[in-house]
This record gives sequence, structure tokens and C-alpha cells, in this order.
Amino acid sequence: PFQPAMDLPAARQEAKELRGSAREWLRSKPEAVRADREVVLTLVQKDGLALEHASKALKLDREVVLAAVRKGAFALQHAATQLKSDRSFALACVQANGYALGCLPEKFQADREIVQTAVREDGSALEYASERLQADREIAIVAARWSDSALEYVAEKLWNDRSFVRAVAEQNETAVEYASEALQADRKFLVSLIEANTAVLGRVPAALQSDRSFVASAVAA
Repeated sequence: PFQPAMDLPAARQEAKELRGSAREWLRSKPEAVRADREVVLTLVQKDGLALEHASKALKLDREVVLAAVRKGAFALQHAATQLKSDRSFALACVQANGYALGCLPEKFQADREIVQTAVREDGSALEYASERLQADREIAIVAARWSDSALEYVAEKLWNDRSFVRAVAEQNETAVEYASEALQADRKFLVSLIEANTAVLGRVPAALQSDRSFVASAVAA
């Protein structure tokens, strides 16, 4: 459809004052506006997904894309493929928003430094790590200690590792619910966890929570 020309200074001012949907506003504008760096930079800081309607050149602009990613991880899906394939840029993206790992190529989801950086920024980014890195003890601890949503993506074998479960449960008591059946049945081990983090008591199996002998030993610890 025909789109009338728009005065760029007026468009820039309108973008700054915009209170509605940045995506819809930009989508409805002529190419000259969607290619204006100042306009697009203003809008992606309101809604990262507005990047979808930016010009091809601006989808290749590092500063513009990073600003969009800071606002919303999934804005990265609209960045130029060439940019997403750049390792240094990929690293900058997950430093800004760890969850952006989900929009990066598989080679970066299997890159230990990139994944470790991502989960330090947002533990839930573990969801998008390769299976090998979901089984990486150090990475999984960083992710799981601070993010409940990361727990379900930790490799199953780690939940049978006492030292791993202890390291996570010291900060995140929910981890106990993911521990192997053998560890959840190990009363002595559970008491040691409660000693380190009293909130663990509320996460042990219900049968133990109603076991007076167990609760007494846990409280005594």
C-alpha cells in the first residue's frame, strides 16, 4: 500500500513520545522511517520486538540490536543472520540478556564460554544449552542455584550426585525436589542439607515432613 512521506524530525519526536505499541507504529511507517537509526533505537528501547520492522541495515547494526536484546531476549530472532553468526556479538548478547541464548545458532549453544556467561546473567538460559553443557557440573550449579526454572534442564545424572545437590540446595531449596529417589530417601543426607539451608525442610518428601523423628533430628541440626 502507498505510504505517504513522513518528516523524519517529526517521526523522531513522535517515537520519543509514543505510548502505544512500538511494533505497530513502526510497522505502519514508510521505509525512510524504518531505516532511521534514531527512530529505531528509540523504539527498540521501548519494545525490543520492534526490531522486526526495522530496515535490513539496522538489523545488522550492533548497537541497535543489542539495545533491542536488552529489552527483550527474543528480539534477537529478528537480527541479521550474519550478526547472529558473529561469536563476539553472540557473547555480548548473552551478557546483556542471558535468555537470548535461545535465539543463537546451535554452535553457540554448545560454546562453553557463551553458555556460562548466559546462565550467569539468567539461570533459566540453561534451557537452551546443548545437552553436553546441561550436564556440565559448573554451569548447572551456576544456573540452578538462582533459578527454579533451570532445575528441569539440569542433566538427570547430576541429580544423583550428592555434592552437586548440596551445592545447589545451599542456595535453592527447591533443588531437593529434583534429587534422585535414592538421595530423597537418604535421611542423613537430607538432614545435612537442612543444616545448611533450613528451607530445605519444606521441600523434602511429604512422608518425612510428617515423620516426627526426622523433623526432630532436622531441627536439632
